[in-house]
Amino acid sequence: MRRENKKEKREASINKNELFHSMVEQAVKNGVLFDYVLADNWFDSNENIRFLNEDMKKKFIVAIKSNRLVACQEEGKKGQYQNLSSLNLKDGEKRIVSLTGCSFSVALIAKVFKNEDDSTGTLYLVMSDLETS
Repeated sequence: MRRENKKEKREASINKNELFHSMVEQAVKNGVLFDYVLADNWFDSNENIRFLNEDMKKKFIVAIKSNRLVACQEEGKKGQYQNLSSLNLKDGEKRIVSLTGCSFSVALIAKVFKNEDDSTGTLYLVMSDLETS
């Protein structure tokens, strides 16, 4: 525990990336058969995405936050990083993009949800399998 402003705060012995790595490694060690690793945006760090793709050689589908920087692979925009939310993707639209800090391309898909109060929200997913729709 550490003290901050005279209040005690609990501190974890490992960070969330270390936790994520250990969970995936333990599943492999235990012989769990799986094709994809699914994760929400709490685990969307470049470190975790690189770990899955490069170290574990596993396919993944990971939700990412709308403030992430991506570079489209389309002609005219290639290599230009921009805020994900500025792409204005439609529901189900897929683009091949690069994430900052990753040397490989991922498929990006947007899923738009309508809430009970008629507001909408968008879930962004990145996948290592570029052919998946």
